[in-house]
Amino acid sequence: MMELLVKRLRKRELPTIMLLLALLLSTACMAQKYSNPPKPNTTYTNNNPLYTYMYRMWGTKKDISYEDYWIGKTDANGKFNGWCQRRNFREKSAEDDIGYFRNDRLYSGYHFQYYYDEPENTEYSYIQNGEFKNTWKVKQGELFATLKAVGEYGRKKEGVTPLSRSYGSKFFSYSGRTGDNYGYDRKSATAQRGTTINAAGGIAVLAAIGAAIWTGAKAIDDADYQRNLEKDRKAAQEANTSKGNVEIVEWGTLGALAISHAMVQLRNRNNYDVIVTVSLFQDGWSDGEIIYSDGERSEYLPGVHDDYSTSIKLKPNSIRKVYLKADGRGRPTHIRIKSVR
Repeated sequence: MMELLVKRLRKRELPTIMLLLALLLSTACMAQKYSNPPKPNTTYTNNNPLYTYMYRMWGTKKDISYEDYWIGKTDANGKFNGWCQRRNFREKSAEDDIGYFRNDRLYSGYHFQYYYDEPENTEYSYIQNGEFKNTWKVKQGELFATLKAVGEYGRKKEGVTPLSRSYGSKFFSYSGRTGDNYGYDRKSATAQRGTTINAAGGIAVLAAIGAAIWTGAKAIDDADYQRNLEKDRKAAQEANTSKGNVEIVEWGTLGALAISHAMVQLRNRNNYDVIVTVSLFQDGWSDGEIIYSDGERSEYLPGVHDDYSTSIKLKPNSIRKVYLKADGRGRPTHIRIKSVR
C-alpha cells in the first residue's frame, strides 16, 4: 500500500506539489519596488508634483512603506537641486523638507515632522550645510505657520509655489483624526497672528543665509567641475599608446579590491632590449609599479627581479603583460608610455 502511494505521488501528485510550493514561494517572496522615478531636466510644480512611493510585494499584494510628493527642478541625472520641497508620508507620521536641495537631499532649509495621533509631538529643525543646526519642539499650529512662512519665502525669492496641503497620503488612513487628507488637525493648526509674523521674520533671515550657503557651495562645485574637466582634457591630450617603437597592445583597469590598478600588455618592436615606464592617470599622472600577486601576476623575465619597480624591461620583438599599481586612488582613466630607453 505504501509503495503504491509513493508511486502515485511520483507520477501524478509530485508535479502538483512542486507547483504549489513554487506558488507559495513566489507569494512569500518580498521585493522592494519604487514607482514613478523622476525624469531628468524636468520642473515639477505645485500643479504637477512628482508622486512616488516605495512598496514591498507579497505575491499580488502591495505593502506600502512610504510615499513622497516632490516639487522643484531635476538635473540631467534626475536629481533634485535648488529650491525644492519634499513631503513624505509614513504610517503614523509626515515630514516636509523645504529649502535648497543638493542631489535629492535638503542642504539648507527646514525639516518639519509631525505625528497624526500625537499633535503635541511636533518639531522642526534648521539644516545648514547638510547638518542639523537647531531643533524646536512646538505646537502643531506654530509648525504649520512656520512651514507657511518658509514656503512664502520660496515663492517670493525663488518663484516656487509651495506644495498645497491638499496633497496627502493615498494609502495611509489616520484613525481618530479630524482634518483634510493631509492628516493635520484643523483646530491645533490654527496659529495666532503673532506666531505667524515672528515665524516669517525669523525664517526669512535664516532662509536667506541658506540661500547664500547654497550659492557659495554651488559656485565651489561648479569651479571644481571645471577644474576637473580641464584636468581630464589635458590628460587625454597627453595620453599615448605608442612611443619609441613600443606600443600598448591592450590595457584594462581593476576594481577596488585588486592590489594593482591596471593590466598592461606591451609590445617591443625593436631588435634590442628596452626599459619602458608607463604612467596611469588618477586625477593626476603617476608611474605604475610592477605587481606580482595571486590573480595579478605579471610575467616574469628570467633573471630579472623587478617587484614594485617602475622600470619595465622588454626583450627584443616580444610582448610582455604586467600589472601596475599607481600612487593615486580609483580606476585610471588614461594611460601613456612615459619613456622608452
